[in-house]
Amino acid sequence: MKKSTRWFSFLVTLLLLGPLLTEAQVRTRRLAAGSDLRAQGLLGNRQLVPTLSLPAVDAAPLLIEDARDDKAGRPMRFGLPRPVDVDILGTASKANLVGFRVYQYRIDAAGALSINLVFSRLQLKAGARMYLYNGDGSMLIGPITDAQNTGNREYWTDVLQGSNLTIEVQEPLVGEGASQVHLRSVVHGYKAVSKLFGQAGSCHPNMACYPDYQPQGDGVAMVLLSDGSRLCTGSMLNSMRQSFRSFFTSAFHCADLNDTGVLEDYELDDVQNWLVRFNYQSPTCSPSQEDLDVITLNGTTFRAGYPNSDVLLVELTQQIPAEVNTTYNGWNRDAATTSNNFGIHHPRGDVKKISFTNADTQVSGYGGFGGDTHVIAFWGGLGTTDPGSSGSPLFDGNRRIVGQLHGGPSFCGATGFSLRDYYGRFFTSWTGGGTPATRLSDWLDPDNTTNLTTDGVKPLVGGPAALSSVGTFALNTRNASVVSWSVTGAAGAVSPMSGAGNTANLTPLASASSLTLTFSVNDGQGYPIQFAKVFDTAVTPPPANTALTLLTPSYDCATGTIIFNTSGGDGSSITYSAVGVQRASATSSTGTVEAGLRADPKPLLITATQSGTTVSISFDFGQYCASPGSVTTTPPPSGSALTLLPPTYNCATGAITFNTSGGDGSAITYSAVGVQRASPTSSTGTVEAGLRADPKPLFITATQNGVTVSVSFDFGQYCASPGSVTTTPPPSGSALTLLPPTYNCGTGAITFNTSGGDGTPITYSAVGVQRASATSSTGTVEAGLRADPKPLVISATQSGVTTSITFNFGAFCGGSVRMASIEAANSLNVEVLGNPAPGEWVSLRVSGLRSSGLRVQTVDASGRTQADAQWTVDGLSATVGVKLGRAPGVYLLRVQSGTDAQTVRVVKSE
Repeated sequence: MKKSTRWFSFLVTLLLLGPLLTEAQVRTRRLAAGSDLRAQGLLGNRQLVPTLSLPAVDAAPLLIEDARDDKAGRPMRFGLPRPVDVDILGTASKANLVGFRVYQYRIDAAGALSINLVFSRLQLKAGARMYLYNGDGSMLIGPITDAQNTGNREYWTDVLQGSNLTIEVQEPLVGEGASQVHLRSVVHGYKAVSKLFGQAGSCHPNMACYPDYQPQGDGVAMVLLSDGSRLCTGSMLNSMRQSFRSFFTSAFHCADLNDTGVLEDYELDDVQNWLVRFNYQSPTCSPSQEDLDVITLNGTTFRAGYPNSDVLLVELTQQIPAEVNTTYNGWNRDAATTSNNFGIHHPRGDVKKISFTNADTQVSGYGGFGGDTHVIAFWGGLGTTDPGSSGSPLFDGNRRIVGQLHGGPSFCGATGFSLRDYYGRFFTSWTGGGTPATRLSDWLDPDNTTNLTTDGVKPLVGGPAALSSVGTFALNTRNASVVSWSVTGAAGAVSPMSGAGNTANLTPLASASSLTLTFSVNDGQGYPIQFAKVFDTAVTPPPANTALTLLTPSYDCATGTIIFNTSGGDGSSITYSAVGVQRASATSSTGTVEAGLRADPKPLLITATQSGTTVSISFDFGQYCASPGSVTTTPPPSGSALTLLPPTYNCATGAITFNTSGGDGSAITYSAVGVQRASPTSSTGTVEAGLRADPKPLFITATQNGVTVSVSFDFGQYCASPGSVTTTPPPSGSALTLLPPTYNCGTGAITFNTSGGDGTPITYSAVGVQRASATSSTGTVEAGLRADPKPLVISATQSGVTTSITFNFGAFCGGSVRMASIEAANSLNVEVLGNPAPGEWVSLRVSGLRSSGLRVQTVDASGRTQADAQWTVDGLSATVGVKLGRAPGVYLLRVQSGTDAQTVRVVKSE
C-alpha cells in the first residue's frame, strides 16, 4: 500500500542567519485549554458571533472508501471537504476596537474531530491580521498577514482539533484598501487519525531518539494535499549550485489523485495550493510528546514528475524561513545499491519518525513499472512505514537520498516478506522521461556537472561579528555567479558597500553598529532568496584638529642621518627647516647633518610649517650622542608631547595668555619678544604698546626639560579679522554633559553620548567596556559583565573637567522599564496584551490617565525611533494598537499622557 503524510515545523532559533525578508509563514500553537487569547493578540469578545452550522457526516461509507484507497496505495485521507460559499467579512460580526475593525465568524461541524479551511480568496489589507482558534482555546493559528496574500491561488489552513472554530480578522481603520476573505470549503475530520499525534504504529522510533540523524530530519516535512483532506511526506533537496532554492521532493501518486499516470490540470491546481509543515516532532525520545509550536508554508510550483519511478519535484513559492532550520538534503544518483539505509517519515500524520533497514537495498520494479525503477528497503526491528509516509525519503549510509516511498506491504508487527517497502529510484528519476518536466537533472544540476552525489547542507553566512580591519564574509553557495551582496545601516562605514559573488571582503572606514550584510541569490527562482549577517565596525581615527607638534627626531650618531618626527596636524604638506641639515627638498623629512657641524656639534633648531602655522624644537645631537646608553635612534616619546596652542588675546588691552597641552608636568619657560611678563615661567603678560601700534607676528616658544616648541601668532591680523572678538577663550558653550548611552542588548555594543563641552578631545572611562582607545566613544560591554550585569559608571573628561553617569544596562535590557534615566513616579499603568508579540502590531491597555492626550513612541534596542502615534481618549483608561518594527527583537514603548510617562519592553518574536 502507498504511504502518505503531511507536515509541521518545530520552532528552532538559528544563531547565524540574521534579519531576512519578512517570510510568508504562519504559526500553529497549542495552548492550555481556556487560555486568555487576548494575550496572544486577539481582540474580539467571542459573543454574538454569526455561525455556520454543518450537520454531522456519516463516517461509515467514508471508512470503507478509505480501506479501498489504502489497498490501492492512495494518499491517506483524514477529512471530507464540504463545499461552502461564505464572504467572511460581509457575514461576520463587526466592532471597532483599538484602531482596528474586528470581524468574527464561527464554524460548527457536528461531530468533527478536526477542522481545516480552504479559502478561495485571501487578500488582507496592509497591517491586517487573521487568527483561527478552536472552541476551547487550546489551538491557535496565526497571525496570518498580508504576507500570505495568495493572488490567484487558494489559501489552505492548518488543522485545528475539535468540532468548531472561530475566525477573527483585525483590519486597521486607517490606510488604503480593503480586505477580502472568501471561504470555499470546510474540511471535516471524521476519523481518529484526524488528531494526527499518537496515531502511528508503536514500532516507529521518534526522531529525537537518534540525534545524530537530526540534520537529515530537519529537511523532512509533512504535506497537506487534495483540497486539504489527505497527507503525504516529502523532503527538501540540495542542488549542485547549492543556491538554496526551495526544491521539495515527494511521491508522484501524492499528486496523481485519479491514478492515471498523468497530472491533469485540476491536479496541478491542487499541487500549487499544498500546505507544508516542517520539523513536527516530539522533543523527547520517550514518551512521545506533541510539538506545541509549528510553522506552515503555503504554495508550491510543479517542476517535474515521472510516474515510472513515482517521483515528484515541486518548489515552494518562497524561501524557507531561517527559524525552520531546514536542511537541504543531499542525494545519490549512482546506479549501485546501498547499505545502512534509513527512512524518515510522518506515519499517519504523527510526529516525525525514523526507521532503519537491516540489509542492502535491492533493485526492483513496482506497481506495474519495469524491473529497475525502484529499490527495495528491507526493515529490521526499528520501524517500518504506515499510510501517511508516502513520498518520504530513503537515505543511504552517507546520509544521501536514494529514493522516495512509493508503497509496500510493511506495517508495525509485519513479518517475513511483508518487512519491505518500495522506493522510487533516484537513479531512474534523474533522467526520467527525457524532458525537463519529467526528470530531476535540469533542476538539480542545470550546469550538467555530471556529479553523482551531493551532500546535505544548511545555509551559513560566515564572517566576524565585529570588524576592526579587513574582514571576509562568505555565503556557502557553490556557484558564486548567482550571488550578489550589499551592506546597509551606515553609508560609507565600510568599503565597498556592494559587490558580486558569494564572498565579500570589507574594509572598515568608520565605527558603526548593527550594519547588515545581505547576500542575494538569483538562480532563476520567482521569489527572493536572501541571507543576512549583522556586524559592527570599530575604527579609531586620528585625533581630530590636534595641533601640529614636532617630536624628538630619530638620529644615527654614526652616519648623521636624521628623520624629523611629527604628530597631529591637518594632513596637508609640511615644510621643514634646519640649518646644517642637507635634505632633498624643503618638504623632505629625512636628511644628513653636515660633516662640519658633526665635527663641532651645536644644537639644531628644527622648524615645521603647515597651513601657515610654524612649530619648532631644539635638538642637541652632540649631547644626545655623548650620553651614556644612547642608541642610534630616538623613537618618539611614549607620553603626549608638549604643544603650544594659539594664545588667548585681548585686542583692547594687549593682555595675552600662553596656552599649552601635553608635556611632563614640570616647569615651562616661555619666550616671546615684545611681550612684558613678570618672569620667564609666567604664561601671562602684555604686548608692548609700540608693537601693538605697528603689529608684527609674535614668535612664542615654550621650553620644558630641554624640549622647545613654538607657535607663530599674528595678533594684528587676529584683531583685524571681521567678526573677531576681544578675547579668545575656549568656547563658552554649555558644560560638558554625559547623556544616556546608546546600547545594543543583543551584541553589547555601546556608544557614549555627550552634549556641550568646549570642542576639545574627550577622554572616557568605563570599567568593563572594551574600547580601541581612551578617546573612543564606542565599545563593547565585556561578555562576563553582560552575563552578570552590574551598573556601568561612565565618566568623561575634557579640559580637566570630569562628568559621569550611571547606566544600568541589565535593567535596560531585562526590566519592565527600559530607560537609562529613572522616570518620575506617576499614575500611569501600562499592560502589554501579548508579550512576546508575534507580529508587527501589539496592543497596550493604559490606565490611570490624567490627560485626554495619549502618545506612544516605539524605539528599537539600538535607540532608533520606529513609530510615533498619538490619540485623544476619554476616561481614565484606553486600549490602543501600537506598531513595532519589522525585525524581531526588543522594542521600548514610551507611553506618555500629559506629564506622566512610562516605558515598557516588548519582544517581537518574528
